[in-house]
Amino acid sequence: MSNIIGNAQPAYLAVSLQGKNLLEASAGTGKTFTVALLYLRALLGVGTPNNKPLAVEDVLVVTFTNAATEELIDRIRLRIKEAITYIDAPGKDGVLIDVLDAAFSLHNNDKGHCKTLLRTALSHISFANISTIHSFCSDVCKSIAIDSGLPLAMTLSTDDEDINASIMDVWRENIGQGDNYYQSLVGSHGQHEKIYKKALQKQLGELTLPSGSILKSDFFSVVPERSTLEEFFSKYDVLYKAPYNNKKDEVVKALDALYAVDIKHIEIKLTTLKFFTTSNLGVDGKVKAKADESLLAELDKSVSDNTFFSFCEQFQGTKKQKAPLVDFSFLYASYQSLLTRLSKAESTTGNIYSDRLIQLAADVSDDERVAELMRKKLPLAIIDEFQDTDPFQYRLFKNIYSGAGCGLLMVGDPKQAIYAFRGGDIYTYLQAKADAENTYNLDANFRSADAVVAGINTIF
Repeated sequence: MSNIIGNAQPAYLAVSLQGKNLLEASAGTGKTFTVALLYLRALLGVGTPNNKPLAVEDVLVVTFTNAATEELIDRIRLRIKEAITYIDAPGKDGVLIDVLDAAFSLHNNDKGHCKTLLRTALSHISFANISTIHSFCSDVCKSIAIDSGLPLAMTLSTDDEDINASIMDVWRENIGQGDNYYQSLVGSHGQHEKIYKKALQKQLGELTLPSGSILKSDFFSVVPERSTLEEFFSKYDVLYKAPYNNKKDEVVKALDALYAVDIKHIEIKLTTLKFFTTSNLGVDGKVKAKADESLLAELDKSVSDNTFFSFCEQFQGTKKQKAPLVDFSFLYASYQSLLTRLSKAESTTGNIYSDRLIQLAADVSDDERVAELMRKKLPLAIIDEFQDTDPFQYRLFKNIYSGAGCGLLMVGDPKQAIYAFRGGDIYTYLQAKADAENTYNLDANFRSADAVVAGINTIF
């Protein structure tokens, strides 16, 4: 769980630049101002991993628009220039003096060394790794392009023409194929396109089963070996009334019907499952009025512990005769076909759709070798507008910055993490907050007039 840090020090001094940390900043609280000062601290080695001064090439800053990138570079360049000037002739900016004093203390008051670090940084500012998420993901993919089969020359595309064409090909390829469930998903091209775009976004979990259907994996995972059920009915035969006392081979018939169902079946008769419900097999079910109490107690426990009987119970009250047996296997196979087509198109043209680029980067970062490579190249990352981060982006950053000797600072406004239309994902934000070692807050608003804020607070 994240450790919430109070305001004993201003954030620009308090925030740790090593490990995973979260800085929560609402609009008007000086977020960009603070990020520029934290960047300056990184150049001077104040609070970085092992207090090592970092070059501009070592620090990754991710923003979400090109305009924000340019603004941040200008702010940082200005701060570096001011800091160099202040080393020789301190001015009235107490904030800048605080940061420089911390650097002087760290470097045994060697002001010349601090000035050299900053001058080097200023001369290399054009090489600073301050970029949008898509530019960074492109760098990640290019770093392992040969090993992964990705194109060396990638062009970021906002046109999803290749994706739509590949989806259309897969749709044509699979018309009339697969089980009833697959056909229910892809009944029309428009529906098919929507499903596969969800699949590309790894949102298959949002797909729902048709009403009253049974997922094959659920069914076959709970059905025990036939011998197990035969032993059950043999042991408790004396307790049951018909049809469970097997006087007319009803149990054998029910078992035959159950074990005749295999993976190829697309439906199952619900009478088959109703035979095995806890309502019928439990002590309040088809049990004789006079029965051995100790054996009844054993029966009660055996029935309540049996996951198959509990599974069947959900169909006890239904009036339907059959239930569809469905699975995702055909959908998954056709999805793999789609990925193959897309990969070929991307290798041929070099065009990669923007959202897919992020997914590819997240996928390749699962390889620890890639994560370590990026971690060594960019030991510190500052992620601006973190509330707009989706699960793929967070997975990418988490993979890279989970090792020792690195830092990940996430900067965002939790109140804006609810804006899904903009890419925000509240659950990703909450997970990141739980993963953070420390959470800091910028709680003073410098954008609103005191009288206006007081008036609003009075009304509401």
